Amino acid sequence: MVRAPDGRQSVASDEGPETVLLDAWAVINLCASRHFEDILSDLPYRFAVAEKVSTDETLYVRRGGGGEDALEKEPLKLDPSVSAGNLQVLPLLSDDEATTFVSLTTELDDGEAATIAIALHRKLSVATDDRKARSRLRQANVRSHSTLALLKEWCETRGLSSDEIATVLSDVRHRGSFLPPRGEPLQNWWDTYSPSGR
Repeated sequence: MVRAPDGRQSVASDEGPETVLLDAWAVINLCASRHFEDILSDLPYRFAVAEKVSTDETLYVRRGGGGEDALEKEPLKLDPSVSAGNLQVLPLLSDDEATTFVSLTTELDDGEAATIAIALHRKLSVATDDRKARSRLRQANVRSHSTLALLKEWCETRGLSSDEIATVLSDVRHRGSFLPPRGEPLQNWWDTYSPSGR
């Protein structure tokens, strides 16, 4: 186990890249960008999702664009990402994980609870914008990533232009119904490229 730059625990570099568990909203937001596979393959992490998120959650984005069908729902299929080796599906494995999962379902939905339970017991990082989930992770000294942190890192990795970043964030906003949560450290970055704001 190693320490991330923010001091929280992450997967040891001896075992390869840091593993980041995506919660349901992180999956939706990254897919809404229209660059999900690129983000998974370009960033220096292993990405995973709890089995309950991939099988039990109804995941979709809006079609987007300027047509009459812009608000139509597009179901998300994670199988291609799994088959390509860009996304791993993690089930609850131990009795301890199952017990923590049940406890967390009193305050979080099942997908979020499974994600946090796996992360707590395996010391994996989590991508989430859920305030309760992030609070739990902070208490356990487990690292979390926000949607915007991953998007910003990817935009910088790709060297996207201002117009390209604005298009990505517009898609995330309109296709994923995303707005940064209160207290988001990257709110200024969002506002720069998404001037219509909150």
